[in-house]
Amino acid sequence: MNIQEIVKQVIHKYSDGYINPFYIAQNMDYIINKEDLGTTNGYYFYYKRNNIIGINYNLSQREQIRVCAHELGHSILHKDTNYSFLCKKAFFSSSKYEREADIFAIHLLLSQYDKEEIKSFTTQNIADITAYPLKYINYIYYN
Repeated sequence: MNIQEIVKQVIHKYSDGYINPFYIAQNMDYIINKEDLGTTNGYYFYYKRNNIIGINYNLSQREQIRVCAHELGHSILHKDTNYSFLCKKAFFSSSKYEREADIFAIHLLLSQYDKEEIKSFTTQNIADITAYPLKYINYIYYN
C-alpha cells in the first residue's frame, strides 16, 4: 500500500472530517508533549504501549503542525522499527524513513483540499500550505 492510501485510511478512521495532525493523534490516544527541544523540531517513540510525540514549542504554530504530521507519519509507517526518531531542523535527510515521514506529512496536510484543487497547486503553493521549504518540496516531487 502506498503512503497516500495510508493517509486516506488514517483520515477516514481518526479525523472526523477535521484534518489536523494534533486532533488525529489525540483520537489515536497518543501522548503529545510540547517542550523546549533546542535545535530538535520533534520526536516520536513508542514506550510501554504509549505512542509519544514531542514537539518543540519554540516553533511557529504552522511548523508545529508540520512536525506533528511528520512524527505521526513515523508512528504509522515505522512503528515496527523500534527506533526513536528525532527530527532536527535540517531537511534533505538521506534516510528513507525521514523521507517517507515527510511524504506522509505532505499528503496529510494537503488532504484538506480536493484532488482537482491539488492538481492546480504549484510547488510554492504546497510549500506554503505544508510549511516545508520550497527547495525541499521540489526535491520530494522531482527526485
